[in-house]
Amino acid sequence: SDSSQSEEQLKPLKEELQQVMAQVVQELEAAFEAQDYSKAVELSGQLQYWHRIDMEIHENMEDE
Repeated sequence: SDSSQSEEQLKPLKEELQQVMAQVVQELEAAFEAQDYSKAVELSGQLQYWHRIDMEIHENMEDE
C-alpha cells in the first residue's frame, strides 16, 4: 500500500533527524557548561527547527 511505502521512506529520515537532534542537544549542554549563552540561543533555535520537522514527519506517518 501507499501508506506503508511512504512510512518506509520517512523512517530513515526520522532516524537521521533523531541523531541530528541528539548532537545538537550535546552541543547545547556543552554551551551551557561553558556559559556560552549566545551559542546556546543559536543551538536552541536549531533544535526547535529540527523538532518542527520531526513533528511534521511524525504527523505524515500517522496520517497515512
